[in-house]
Amino acid sequence: MLIRLAYAKEGMDLGEGLTDEVHRALAYYLTAYREVTPFTRRVPRDSGVEEMGKLQNASVVQSIYHKDLSRGMTMKHLYESDMYLEHGFLFDGKDEEKIQALLDICLPAFDQTASIVVLHCVTGLHALNVLKDYFYDFSKALDIYTTAVITHLLTVEEIDYSNKTEEIVWEWEDLLFEGSYSKDVHTIKFTYTCHELDKLHARKGLRNSLRNQINK
Repeated sequence: MLIRLAYAKEGMDLGEGLTDEVHRALAYYLTAYREVTPFTRRVPRDSGVEEMGKLQNASVVQSIYHKDLSRGMTMKHLYESDMYLEHGFLFDGKDEEKIQALLDICLPAFDQTASIVVLHCVTGLHALNVLKDYFYDFSKALDIYTTAVITHLLTVEEIDYSNKTEEIVWEWEDLLFEGSYSKDVHTIKFTYTCHELDKLHARKGLRNSLRNQINK
């Protein structure tokens, strides 16, 4: 929903003829929106990897894993657990620090799994940036998004967040060419997301994650 609305907004910026797409995206956003109760416990920006490991191994999360539920039902059970909401965490700091902290956990997760769920966590972060000026409190929106991302990540296979891919400097010119001509629509979107996020929140890991998607 967030991603579709962001693309519609960027389209409208290019030409008023695309305003109808914004209307459609807003209608979808309103009808399909699911409320997320944000976590309240805050941790330092650089502790995300450690905290994700603790959360994966928390008894409340493990007990839900053992029920062998669908992804949707797993998230439902997590959100309905007071203990899970207490164990969950948000990041301290300014907006930029929160965004970098999210990338600290999302990029290793994607590099290990190539999961479409994790890919959408990254493209959704880009979408949130695109819509930044439309939030009354962007920092609060980031907290809500962080809660949703962490919960989605927990539905993917157990991940070693400390296992980071060696950073190799791939040239954007080559990545943009290969990604843009991919036959996979998700690769095309991910190419755009990684390039735009890198302009806003530069880090080599975005190039590595994009290379993994292109090679998939």
